[in-house]
Amino acid sequence: ARSGRIKARGVIGDVFDWKKPRQYFFWRCKRRLAENDILKKLQEADEDLSHKDGMQAIADMVGDKSDEEFLQYVEANPDAVADLVKKVRAGGIKKTLSDLLSDVSVEEIQERLAELAAEQ
Repeated sequence: ARSGRIKARGVIGDVFDWKKPRQYFFWRCKRRLAENDILKKLQEADEDLSHKDGMQAIADMVGDKSDEEFLQYVEANPDAVADLVKKVRAGGIKKTLSDLLSDVSVEEIQERLAELAAEQ
């Protein structure tokens, strides 16, 4: 029960059955690879997204699942991953626009929008 005490102190994240270490590490590695793949897509959608924020977005999407359940969810719900990427991209665009427009007055923005509307 040493491992239980070590986990309680936060030194390790999980305790597993040593009788099945290959199975445990197989699913753990597959999950990490899948998480990294999703994180890469998120960071391509928003270059300013940190690793921590990306991993939190993935955790929020999937919830608290075991490694195997995580992989089953991701494989069964590719639209959820695509929606998360769209959401992150939209957030990045909003932040970029906000940063760009922070020095522009509301009147100038309205004038430019009117000009664009007139061109079409």
